[in-house]
Amino acid sequence: MNAASGALPVATLQRIADALSLASPVRIGEYRPATASYFIDLRMRRLGLTRIDDYAARLEADRDEAVALAHTLLEATTVFFRDPEAYAGLSRTLPHLLADAPTPSIWVPACAAGEDVYSIAMLVSEAQLGAEAPVDFRILGTDIALDLLRVAQRGGFAADSAERVPAHLRNRYLRIDAGECRVDPALTARCAFAVHDVTTPPPIQGFDLVDCRNLLSSLQQPAQRAAVEQFAAALRPGGLLLVGRDDVMAAHTDLFERSPVSQGLFVRSGPSAVEGQGPAPRFEAYREALLRSAMPAAIVDAGGRVLQVNPALHQLLGDDEDRSEE
Repeated sequence: MNAASGALPVATLQRIADALSLASPVRIGEYRPATASYFIDLRMRRLGLTRIDDYAARLEADRDEAVALAHTLLEATTVFFRDPEAYAGLSRTLPHLLADAPTPSIWVPACAAGEDVYSIAMLVSEAQLGAEAPVDFRILGTDIALDLLRVAQRGGFAADSAERVPAHLRNRYLRIDAGECRVDPALTARCAFAVHDVTTPPPIQGFDLVDCRNLLSSLQQPAQRAAVEQFAAALRPGGLLLVGRDDVMAAHTDLFERSPVSQGLFVRSGPSAVEGQGPAPRFEAYREALLRSAMPAAIVDAGGRVLQVNPALHQLLGDDEDRSEE
């Protein structure tokens, strides 16, 4: 049988999960079975394989294929403005957001190579220019794939990835030359990227907007709930959550309520921190690695209290103050 012909055999799925874990932090068991089957089938067809056991054996023998599967699951082949309707909804949302938060702080979890981050940055910049306000915002993109984050930080992409960008935005914010599309440095300076798993506490809090389109609907309920709880913990009171499909939020009405402004937009209605999380890892064990990291990062406790902020995150926040609490 191939992956798309039905449910994956449990033993084979475990082989795939084990092989994937050796090459990537992606946990295939957290994905909905239909989602996992779909992406596995994409890889099998690309390799000309028809039996799922043959694909499992390929993963066990070929680390590069395990990495390729991980990137497929992470939707690494994104492009700018890949979902025009969602971005139109975000554009309608921005005047309301900027009225409450003139210099917004935005989080884009599962950002892959960063195209969504820069697409949002273009829209926020345009909205502030249109309101004759200073262009001032911060966007944090996070993912579990370090290699994709390095691409995002560089701000350089294949030229054809910009095909869906509206012409006025493309002319203002992108430079296309010799087959490469480069994001304007004025935008890249306002965007930062960090390694983070959405089911764990976020690196910083007090965000005005979390954009997690194309993420929640691919996760099984336990992982989805864990992610939504972290989004609630990361947002300020009244902060906004933008999702790709309204129906995925039906099980989370205790934390978010639907916004009348735009489809797929929700307002945080739950408590400011998620209860019931386990104890934070020992602070001392992470201090040295945190301070050396070029990625913006922080250590927080189970209640969301910031224990240590590294220099890269201070720079992102435009804050030289010592935020650590001894």
